[in-house]
Amino acid sequence: TVLGILVIFFLGTIYSLFMDMNNIASMNQKYNIMYSDFEDKRKVPDDKLTELINDNKLKLKNKVCIEYLYPLVEDDFSSEYQPILSKSIYNNLTNSNLAINSGEIVRLNMNGDKDKPLPEVYPFDTFTLKFGNEIFSFKFKAPEERNIVINYDVQPSKWLLIINDDDFEKIKSEVNINFKRVFIAIDFYEWKETSQLVHDIKKELDYEDEYSKYPVNDERNKDILGISSRIDYYNTIKKELSMTLFIVAFLGGVFLLCSGSITYFKIITNITEKKEKYIKLRKIGITKNEFKKMIKSELKVIFFIPLVFSSVISTILIYILYISSLYPERFSRNMLLVIIYYSFFQVIYYLLAKMKYIKSII
Repeated sequence: TVLGILVIFFLGTIYSLFMDMNNIASMNQKYNIMYSDFEDKRKVPDDKLTELINDNKLKLKNKVCIEYLYPLVEDDFSSEYQPILSKSIYNNLTNSNLAINSGEIVRLNMNGDKDKPLPEVYPFDTFTLKFGNEIFSFKFKAPEERNIVINYDVQPSKWLLIINDDDFEKIKSEVNINFKRVFIAIDFYEWKETSQLVHDIKKELDYEDEYSKYPVNDERNKDILGISSRIDYYNTIKKELSMTLFIVAFLGGVFLLCSGSITYFKIITNITEKKEKYIKLRKIGITKNEFKKMIKSELKVIFFIPLVFSSVISTILIYILYISSLYPERFSRNMLLVIIYYSFFQVIYYLLAKMKYIKSII
């Protein structure tokens, strides 16, 4: 039972992580590729982007241009550059119905803990938005929202701000063109084939991997154009998990072999004792078929009762440890598949042990 728990625990964990890599990447990277560019004079013009896509023989699925402003945002605790969307753009992207009055601002946490409760009252009331010499103040509308609107890490800050449409247009008409930006979000039918395209776009943007190398409130940050892609994120988590996955898979395989082998060899070592028992039972009238039934019943208890206990206990254990970080439906399906595979393995051991047992005794 203990070995069965370890087998299902290790293999269930590794299988769930392996099968959910695509989903984890998709959850954090809403779009296949997303990068920031200037609104007035783009480093990657539309014709150049089309050329790059065609050169890489990719089939475009969807392209979205998301207009935003990029001021230095100050509150009572911090000062950093954060993107601002208009209410209508946000609602269109998320199919929501967020209401914001003039003079109000909503802040979204792009990578916060979704299980952590939102504050009912935020510790400050006002945001100050600095567009060079132009300064605007907004009243904070609590609580903050949590929603994946743009790709994770497409910009240095984890925050995204939403303001009323009228306020957005007013600021846009008054501030310098350098604070007006656009997110280019692109989806393809085969996102795992986009590595070279991401490299090409980075080259056009003069992008550095450590693009957020300056302090968050440094003036140079406003001139940095970020890029984030699902394929890069996928490769990163795959690389980070590769050694862990190998070790866990190795341990799972070892315990899988041990769990069946120990039971198998334990049974085989009792053959001499069982032979003597069989001779005595034959003398009092037990038939060969009746003795076979006794052996089968005994082996079923030895092989399958531990299987039931280990399946239940390991499922509860993994549920407690991982249910908050994995998708419950897919997690349950993956665990069920691991238990089925393990059960199949145990059935093979059972059949081998039964054949050897009966052949050696009778």
